[in-house]
Amino acid sequence: MRANKNLRENPSNKDPDINNHDLFDKRQRKPEIFSVKDVNQDITTQRIQTYKIGKAEIRFDAPNMTAIFMSSSAKHYEAAKLLYANLISPRIKVRERITFSNIETVSLYDYFEEIQAAVIMIYSAVESLSNSLIPDDFNIHETKNGVTVVVDKETIERNKSTSEKLKDIIPTSYKILSPTKFKCWGRFKELEKLRNDIIHLKGASIQNKIKTKHILAQILDETIFAKIKAANELIKELAKLLPYHTEYPILYNSEPIVPKIINSWDDLGTRPVPDFVP
Repeated sequence: MRANKNLRENPSNKDPDINNHDLFDKRQRKPEIFSVKDVNQDITTQRIQTYKIGKAEIRFDAPNMTAIFMSSSAKHYEAAKLLYANLISPRIKVRERITFSNIETVSLYDYFEEIQAAVIMIYSAVESLSNSLIPDDFNIHETKNGVTVVVDKETIERNKSTSEKLKDIIPTSYKILSPTKFKCWGRFKELEKLRNDIIHLKGASIQNKIKTKHILAQILDETIFAKIKAANELIKELAKLLPYHTEYPILYNSEPIVPKIINSWDDLGTRPVPDFVP
């Protein structure tokens, strides 16, 4: 039985290896391997999305939405980083008043767009991951006005903040250490507040002269990049604590796949794959 499987990025499909499952894109959902005990065979499955759009039926390998958000954030992050390095970083090292020309202001506005998109996308990645990790049958009990109610997954997803899910719900579900112990947690919380201020923009947020409260001042400060990195680090650190999970994004160019052991093909709801006949 081939239980030691790996995911490996190989867009060109060169050098195929029976012990590896090549990836054409790390944004795709992880494949699943079922090891069938009674016949000593493995089957690899990949979830397919099918939609009726117009007159056509569209089919493609299912994406991992957390990975989609992470990839989008990374692209905006790199664009923002380049704009910052060329336009802002050299100038803030000198004690003087800086006035941008019209052409420079256009680039500055581009930076504002890119960095805010990077913040929103990486936070959406953490939010998406937090929801997908909650087991379908998980629930908690809460007491309100002397009445104890059962709160199911759907209600938790809707009513609990991302931080609450990370701090309480996921550690309880998997009996793991709380991510609040991670070194990146403080920065992540700063990112969360900034993201909320961007999404729920108020006049006070763009008029306040205090640097820590003014949105534009915060995203002009170089620490904004560390806050975005903190969210990426949180996703990677959390992966180290959790058991193998098919909903987790593919983070590296090569990763192990943990097979699901089943007794027979009937447990999978399908038939054995016949031997190849030329």
